[in-house]
Amino acid sequence: QTCALPIYLAGSRHCYQVDTDSKRIFTAADEERIHFIHKHKGMLYTATSDGLYYADASLLKWNSVPGLSHSEVYSIEAFGDNIYLACNSGAYLFRPDGTLQRLFASRGTGAGESLTPFLIKVDASTPSRLWLCTNKGIFLSEDRGSTWQKFYMTGAGNASVQCLAQFPLDARHIYLCSDIGLIKVNIATGDSVPLYDGLPTSKTRWMDFATNGDIYLRSEEHTSE
Repeated sequence: QTCALPIYLAGSRHCYQVDTDSKRIFTAADEERIHFIHKHKGMLYTATSDGLYYADASLLKWNSVPGLSHSEVYSIEAFGDNIYLACNSGAYLFRPDGTLQRLFASRGTGAGESLTPFLIKVDASTPSRLWLCTNKGIFLSEDRGSTWQKFYMTGAGNASVQCLAQFPLDARHIYLCSDIGLIKVNIATGDSVPLYDGLPTSKTRWMDFATNGDIYLRSEEHTSE
């Protein structure tokens, strides 16, 4: 299977466009780290430890988002004209016209008390539903981020959740990467099932589905299939 070119890669300091050859297209400032790069509707978005940058993919003239200066942006989720961001200061809705709206505020100041979003995700079957992964479990919005409630899961309510994925043909479940392992959760009941077999560690960080249903999983140690 071949990939559509170009593809975009994020390293800790640089982002690259890879086509017939590779080209550096973004460089972070000193002591700034890159977390994520995403292309959507001809625009590129780069999430860093010091804010969000965006540019037309054909021009590569980068702009920063003033309202997120010095905010650590962990992830980017694009849907329609909406760009959803998970940051250390909260969850945000950004649009290419420069509009920025905070949807969810981080809470607390102490290391053991703070609530920090890691990832925001649009539900695969119900686009008005948003999922927010945090270091204190999962939060759910049924109205595109206007209101939020804690999503209670059996045995994993306050787990630190780094990633959420859904298989497109299964609208009943979400899969979570957390500090207590890979978890399958029934959306209707909150019942959770651990999927630990064969994993070298319980601390999982990222996952996604292939079109045939295979799971690709990254833990603290390596990537598994």
